[in-house]
Amino acid sequence: GSELAILKGVHRLYKVAMYTLWTSVLGLVISVPFYYFMGVAGIFPSIFLTSLLQMVVLLCYSTPLYKYRIAPMSRKVLGDGIAMVKFGLGYILAAIMGSGSIWLVCKALIDIGNDRVVGIYSTGYFLMNLLPGILFAAIDSDFYPRLSATNKDVTVTNRLVNEQAEVQLLMQAPLLMAYSLALPLLVPLFYDYELVAAVPMTQLAMFGMLVRTMTYPMSYLPLSRGDSKVYMIQEGIYDVLFTALVVAGYLLGGLLGVGAAMALALVADWVVVYVITGCKYSFRFTSGVYLCFALQAIVFAVQMAAMHFYK
Repeated sequence: GSELAILKGVHRLYKVAMYTLWTSVLGLVISVPFYYFMGVAGIFPSIFLTSLLQMVVLLCYSTPLYKYRIAPMSRKVLGDGIAMVKFGLGYILAAIMGSGSIWLVCKALIDIGNDRVVGIYSTGYFLMNLLPGILFAAIDSDFYPRLSATNKDVTVTNRLVNEQAEVQLLMQAPLLMAYSLALPLLVPLFYDYELVAAVPMTQLAMFGMLVRTMTYPMSYLPLSRGDSKVYMIQEGIYDVLFTALVVAGYLLGGLLGVGAAMALALVADWVVVYVITGCKYSFRFTSGVYLCFALQAIVFAVQMAAMHFYK
């Protein structure tokens, strides 16, 4: 993780991309034989060897640039790293709250419904985040380091976030539409046919992911300023909203209600993050970003309506 952060920080994105490609290929080559011959017992050796190879591949890319040096007993290193540790704690707590909200939703759906409902919900949640997550990962690799480098200049950070949001919209929207359209074919192909029940829920939730393309670049503003408390607060608010809305959505409308609730939670998250970043960092979206989103949202809504009436 540290070596990968170094490559991202010095903008060696080609090396990051090659590392990701090779580890994906090697992970597949290693995992399939273990699962095929050992079944469930092959999970541990597969994960261990995949992780080991990831480290080796990454060191091959990073050590020629920066020698691998550690000083675990150095007081100076520990002293210099205290601020980083404090910042990291807020980030870790935000991640724990996110995982906790998912667990609470699963527990509530088991109590209200049954195991099948939780399985369909989990599949839908995974499918909803699968494709967008690939493009959001690019923000971690490129956008966040650039934003952090100019974190004190309000004009530059506003421009960077607006540019990133517009590019994300132009890239994500067509992919999300095509992905939503292809889900009824993809799910039976790669999963059990029973999980096709997750498709309508996922398609409905996809509108929320379109909104998230605007939220995601904004959410990095607290991180780029080192304000882990602000980041933790905005993530905590989303987790509470997500949990409450999804449970309420299932009670009111079943699995379709869950899809609508996930989309609504992401819309509410955009409002919360926009208010926080606007008040604290003087951030504003340009009219061009709003126009781009409006056009994409209209086309997306028309497609959703067509899929519903002509399925």
